[in-house]
Amino acid sequence: MVKIFLSYRREDSKWPTQWIYNDLADHFGPESVAFDIDTIPLGTDFREYLNQEVSKCDILLAVIGDQWLEILNQRLDQPNDFVRIEIQAALKREIPVVPILVGSKSVPSEKELPPDLAKLSYKQATEVRAGADLHSHLKRLVNGLDRLFTNRKVGKELKQRHVDEELKHEKSPKKLTNRIGMEFIFMPSGSFTMGSSTGNGDEEPPHEVKISQFFYLQTTQVTQGQWKEVMEDNPSHFKDCGADCPVENVSWDDAQRFIQKLNEKEGTDRQRLPTEAEWECACRAGTTNVFSFGDDMSQLGEYVWFADNSQSKTHPVGTRKPNPWGLYDMHGNVYEWVEDDYHDNYKNAPDDGSSWVDDPRGTLRVIRGGSWYNDAQYCRSANRYSIPPNLRLNFLGFRLARSVTLGT
Repeated sequence: MVKIFLSYRREDSKWPTQWIYNDLADHFGPESVAFDIDTIPLGTDFREYLNQEVSKCDILLAVIGDQWLEILNQRLDQPNDFVRIEIQAALKREIPVVPILVGSKSVPSEKELPPDLAKLSYKQATEVRAGADLHSHLKRLVNGLDRLFTNRKVGKELKQRHVDEELKHEKSPKKLTNRIGMEFIFMPSGSFTMGSSTGNGDEEPPHEVKISQFFYLQTTQVTQGQWKEVMEDNPSHFKDCGADCPVENVSWDDAQRFIQKLNEKEGTDRQRLPTEAEWECACRAGTTNVFSFGDDMSQLGEYVWFADNSQSKTHPVGTRKPNPWGLYDMHGNVYEWVEDDYHDNYKNAPDDGSSWVDDPRGTLRVIRGGSWYNDAQYCRSANRYSIPPNLRLNFLGFRLARSVTLGT
């Protein structure tokens, strides 16, 4: 498996580096990219630590923004300039070092660099600049790395299997953040039992589903602030709740318009609504109980806002306990749209985690989870309802999934 080290200055290029990380993690797998080396153990010699981290990598990407050289010159007498240590270690190892230009400046010349970094000026650079060409710049970077790793590149199926196996042994999946600050958690592929024989009839029959393709799921419901940043309005009924509260009073059609606009903004097509099977798998988080935390309804208030503790309103996302996979509010705060058309039972439902969509589309969509309005029994992992796609309600919102496409 290839290993890529991302070197950057927070003051100079934090968000461009996050964009680069997202695309590299999607393509090569999260375990292939070393990012945010800012958790150096106390008492550890940071020079040795960073040298060890760089020594594990096949390539170093040096992200250079408009202030990169100025900050370097300001820190020439400081021994703890991590960026200088990282690039110096990579040049000494003679692994490929690629300058990534994210601002308007070019690669510094040899005269502008200290002697230990002089070789950087002769390294072939590539651009990843914000704007209309951002997506093509990122694609060109990924393709260039693919060519560089031709002799060592892991095949698509092997990469997926490796990442799945790694995640099985981790306490929590890997995270990524999109360009407007939405946080996503890596959801592994695998099998689970979907539905329930003790709830409503539309939850039957319980059946095994194998999520064949791993994906990312937003850790929280889409917030009013996130909606406003993309759509420039706020349709929510509970506006006084604040920017960190879930957006509600949005239809399935509204959610699709938000997704389209967000994807256009980011130059991707990966963000979408989760399928119903993906949603329930993520909600259960490897459990088989009524709720992801067990069967005791009296504990529900520790995990979500629902009728007993909500004071008849929404609350900021992520303020209750998460489920075992690090997802918040899956059992309450607001109901969530999923991609699927509604069917009144699971007979003939897909068993691979894909969305169940009619042709032509049905007149109803599925919503999952509970809300501030609902009693505990309606917040169960298996609970589901049918709603017309144009209906807006003040207890109904959504969260996003993000597809992972390896080897493309």
